[in-house]
Order: sequence, then structure tokens, then C-alpha cells
Amino acid sequence: MFELNSILEAVSKGKMNVEKAKSLIEKNYVLRKQRRENSFDNASNPNHVNKEESQEGLKTAFEKLKKSVNIEELLKISSNLVHQISENMPQIDKIQENISNNLQPFGFSPNISGLDSKLSVFRAFHVSDDSSVKENQVVGSQWFGVDFSESSEIKNNKFTAVQFSELAIIRSDFCNSNFSLARLSNVTLQEARLENNKFSRSALSDVTISESDFTENHVAKSDFSETRIHGSRLNRMIFTNVNFHDCEFEDCDIQGIEFEDCKFKECLFSKLHLSLKEPIKISGCSSIGKNFTGCHTAEEFLEILNSPNPETRH
Repeated sequence: MFELNSILEAVSKGKMNVEKAKSLIEKNYVLRKQRRENSFDNASNPNHVNKEESQEGLKTAFEKLKKSVNIEELLKISSNLVHQISENMPQIDKIQENISNNLQPFGFSPNISGLDSKLSVFRAFHVSDDSSVKENQVVGSQWFGVDFSESSEIKNNKFTAVQFSELAIIRSDFCNSNFSLARLSNVTLQEARLENNKFSRSALSDVTISESDFTENHVAKSDFSETRIHGSRLNRMIFTNVNFHDCEFEDCDIQGIEFEDCKFKECLFSKLHLSLKEPIKISGCSSIGKNFTGCHTAEEFLEILNSPNPETRH
């Protein structure tokens, strides 16, 4: 029979997964209950007393089990659980339910680097207080309810076939990362800095961006829908083969931006501030249902979008 402390220590060091720990804890308490029932001292006591004691002991043990799991081990556990069942993507939902039922939402301040995570689930956690998440490779994973805030730094990461939902980046840096075949929905960026990121074959929907700084990001063969960008700065951005649908750009500073073979449908441009200190390049683009209101130099921007032979404006 394993002692509770040895089980918790094994989980905290990543030597035992959560499911095995739960199973051992349950077996231990069943054995203890049987011993008590067979002992002479408990022969005259009602059976329901032992049952209540066992249930209370299990509850306490599981609470200790939750507390013993640190963030780095949680990341390993989530990945290991997936591999134990299958490397098949449909099993992700099963793992997500398993983790959400056994580990409650929590906050932490980790420094995670060098992680190689495949087919894993990250759910309901908060990264804050000058934390660093960098140089990680995440493949075929799902992120739900993740909050990066208060001077967090997320950089030099590679995300492939990753789904982000209910993601928030507040007053943090998100830089030098690659997104391929990624899906981002219900995303909030506020006072964030996004620099030197690359998006390819990705889809962004229901995204709200405010008071943020975008510099030297490259977006290719991707889709934006229901995206709102307000009070932000777009500098030296490159969009290639990108579709914009029901998007809104309001009160933004735009400089040195490039649109190539992009499509705009039912997009609203209002109160734009276009700087011509660096060239604005638009070629091969089309726009349907466009609307400009109160834009500075919007006429030139509109003329470029309407032109059958778009040219570079300086």
C-alpha cells in the first residue's frame, strides 16, 4: 500500500500521472476501510461511520493531490494523458473533460521555456506578474480561458494547429512567435505589444483589439472575421492573401502597411490616421461594402482600394 505523501511527491515530480494517483488513493482507503471493519476495535461500531470517514478522507486526499501539481508538471500531465488514450485528435474532448473535472481553475506566475507539447489541453489559467513563456513548441493543442497579463512576456514560441478560445493578452508582450494552421476565437488584446509575429493559414474570429501596438507582423493566407481594432498602432504590417469579413478599424495610426491580394467584405474604416512617411502598398485587393467615415487622408486610401490597377503611394 502506497502512503499518501509518497503519492503526492511522485505527482509533484512528474513521476506519476493524476489518474494513477487517484486510483491508488482510492485503493488505499478501501483497504483501510476493510481493515477497520475486520478489526476487533471497530466490530461494535456502525458501518456507516467507516463509510463517512472514508469519504471524508478521500476528499481531503484529493484536495492535497490538486495542490501537489505545479504548472510544469500539469503541462506534462496533460500531454501524457492524451498519449495514454490515443494520438487521435477526437480524444481531445475526453482529456479536456478529465482535466476540468479533476483540476480547478487557478492562477500562477510561471517561467516556461523549452516545452515540447503535443495534443495537449491548457484550460483556465492566468499568467501574470512579469512571467516569461518562451521558446516552446506547441502542436495540435487547445487553449481555453487563458489570461496573459501584467507585463507577461510570450516570445519565440511555435504554435502549429493550435486552437485558442477565450484568450486574453493584457499589458503584455507577444513577440517573435509563429502561428501555423491556428484558430483564434473570442480573443481580447488590450495595451498589448505584438511584434515580429508570423501568422499563416490561420483564422481569427470575434477578436477585440484596443490600445495595442502591432509592428512588423506578417500575416499570410489567413482569415479575419468579426475583428475590431480600436485606438491601436499598425506599423510595417504585411498582409498577403488575407480575407477580411465584417471587420472594423477605428481611430488607428497606420504607417508602412502592405496589403497584397487581400479581400475586404463589409468592413468599416473610421477615424484612421494614415502616415505617409513610409510607403503604403496596396495591390491586387478588392473591397465590397466598404465604409469610410471621418478618416484622415481616407480619400487616398479609398482611391487605392478602388483602383483597377493599384499602385504604391508614398
